Amino acid sequence: MTWLDQMRAEHEQFRADMLAMEARLNERMDQRFTRVDERMASLQVAIADSKAELMKWSLVFWVSAVGAIAVLAGVLRQ
Repeated sequence: MTWLDQMRAEHEQFRADMLAMEARLNERMDQRFTRVDERMASLQVAIADSKAELMKWSLVFWVSAVGAIAVLAGVLRQ
């Protein structure tokens, strides 16, 4: 009977150790995922800034191109 009790105790200890390891692993994974999320957020901000800058310069280009065409059309009309 003592052997069976000893085996049960070892099993329970092993189970408790495994649950503790799982909890530590989950905590570490949560920390790493939090860091990844922070980096992704900063990357999204950088991409949004780049897109805004690109749109601004694209607008400047097209406005100046249309202005140049209008000026050429006015010169050629005369």
